[in-house]
Amino acid sequence: MNLRFGVAARRELFRAADQYDRRLAGLGDRFLDEVTATLRFIKDYPKARPEADGGIRLWPMRRFPYGVL
Repeated sequence: MNLRFGVAARRELFRAADQYDRRLAGLGDRFLDEVTATLRFIKDYPKARPEADGGIRLWPMRRFPYGVL
């Protein structure tokens, strides 16, 4: 399974990491690590979350108020 970020999603990802780094040095890296861990989980268990409308699944992150669609 290949996972890709669209241009807008990639922009949002790095904008959020920058905002976290402005709050606390290194927090942006922890955020990106959490995104990476979530993506690994999705690759390992792609059907572990229920489908919403249109076959989309939401994967909430554990430590940050974000999710991966």
